[in-house]
Amino acid sequence: MLKKCGGLVLVLLLILICVPVLGEDVNEQPVSLDNAFMESTLLPFDFKGYAFVNGKLLAYDNSADYKNCNINDRVMVPIRLVVDVLTDLENAVYWNTYWDAAKPDTVILTTSYEPKYKVVITAGSKTMQVNGKNIALDVPAQVIGNRIVLPLRAIGEAINREVCWLDGMVIISQVPIDLSSAKTKEVAAKAKNQLSACGKDVDAKPDPIAVYHDGYYALRTYYDAKDNYVRELYYYKNGKASKINLAGDPKISMPYGIEGNSVVGDSLYYPTRIGAETKLYRLDFATNSSVEVCSLSADNVSWSLDNEGWFGGVIRLGQDTFVVLHSGDGTMGGDTIYRLINNSLVHVGDPNLLSSIAQVGTKLYYTSLDSMGMTENNLYYLDLAKDEPAADIALDGYTYDLVRTVTVNFTSLGVSTDMEGLAVKDNCIYSMLYEEKAEKDNRNVVKIDTADNTQTILPIEVSKFWLVTDGIIYQEYTSRKLMKSDFDGNNARVLADKNLGMIKVYGSQVYYTVSGEAGLYHLNAVTEAGEKLSDIVTDDILINKSGSYFINKSYEAGIFKISGGKAAKIADGFVQGYINTAGGILYNKRGSAEVYLAK
Repeated sequence: MLKKCGGLVLVLLLILICVPVLGEDVNEQPVSLDNAFMESTLLPFDFKGYAFVNGKLLAYDNSADYKNCNINDRVMVPIRLVVDVLTDLENAVYWNTYWDAAKPDTVILTTSYEPKYKVVITAGSKTMQVNGKNIALDVPAQVIGNRIVLPLRAIGEAINREVCWLDGMVIISQVPIDLSSAKTKEVAAKAKNQLSACGKDVDAKPDPIAVYHDGYYALRTYYDAKDNYVRELYYYKNGKASKINLAGDPKISMPYGIEGNSVVGDSLYYPTRIGAETKLYRLDFATNSSVEVCSLSADNVSWSLDNEGWFGGVIRLGQDTFVVLHSGDGTMGGDTIYRLINNSLVHVGDPNLLSSIAQVGTKLYYTSLDSMGMTENNLYYLDLAKDEPAADIALDGYTYDLVRTVTVNFTSLGVSTDMEGLAVKDNCIYSMLYEEKAEKDNRNVVKIDTADNTQTILPIEVSKFWLVTDGIIYQEYTSRKLMKSDFDGNNARVLADKNLGMIKVYGSQVYYTVSGEAGLYHLNAVTEAGEKLSDIVTDDILINKSGSYFINKSYEAGIFKISGGKAAKIADGFVQGYINTAGGILYNKRGSAEVYLAK
């Protein structure tokens, strides 16, 4: 009976060359490391528990078990580490290592999902098996110091990846790396320095909450001596931290977690226990004092912090304020939308999980995400001026506002966070939709006339879209090019003839990255003039009233601000939790117990 590898230490022998791998085009042109960084793994020879995988810093426990060594100018890397890294690198293609005590010289590597691999390695053998096919080994697998070692060429064929060595760094990539490139050497050196200097993170660091004028708020959470979970809100200004007194026993929602936004304007809304009752309070940033908003335990609401669920946040639309409360767990539970009127909550609707919400006059529209996958017919409408329940107005069999991703292993559903799910223009609402039973997994834009709720599916297929002054900016579904049409989806034309990655739009300004290329681009959606702003790998783009920024989480770790068509670093370090505010980027970072404001 097979069991997962325990005591046997497995090591991979790395010959100091770069080799072509099975199934790849050996004539494929090498690229510089920065252009392949987001789909590569970098492991330092002097491994201390940290690696870059898909552009992100990952920490691995028990780094002593992964200790590398050099024997006769050959680098030995534990195969256990390679398997762990490959699992992270391949996103949901999990690699497993098995060892049978009855066959101590044989190790089996398998993948849990597609693409399916089964690799059998036996010490002393000049062949290994990959999916039943024998692969000849130039150097036989061996046991050295209770370790099975394997030549690099063989493991390259087994994992269908490029594996090479550069200046003390092992690089695993999907495409060949140009090791002679000056840019490759520069990026590898910077990555090596970042990994070697990366120390342990700190626990219980404060979470950024909000920026107000020249100060900011952060939440500290910890367990006290009696093992009670404590939440404390602090206000920071001029280097001083002041604890904010909140009403009752409060719970504050994180602005970037599953719970909804608690910050609206210059106020923080939070649920709290007052005796046996749960109430909603509002902290006024101008005075740092709290006032009661309404009861959440009233008979028509019956929501409590003592029950399973969470505070979904507060939404301000025009002159109306809405409160979202979730009851139950994330699978079988659901959201309820309430309208705040005269310090009381009035029931509006019951989405499974609220996706987007928009208002035109007294007419309210919202979409719902069903965690069980039953997503079609998920567009709802009601007139707040009428005493009528919400009605489902979706075109039959269509799903609105959601992103469906289908792979050989999974079908996933999600909500795009970098575009409006229900965008409003001239009394019309625009949203993405797809037909649930369609063979082609594409998305169109639908235009909803709020006068009578008639719907028109526009002749453009999109991955994402945004409304600008004079039309629709969108990423074309198949080619992933950036395109523009009028508000009826006609007169479409290409703005950026490339396979785009990340896209952020603010007003008429478009910022984007290109797949397989490091850097950040800018485009004016009205004049259609564009430029490249940076050649640094971009992990996120943040745009607000105070400026345009991007974050790098790897070899140039820090926050950069765009000014005069150029990028300048304004904050250093591995940024972790962060929020984008009108006053700048409020964030915490690895290795620090503080919160910082970059602007």
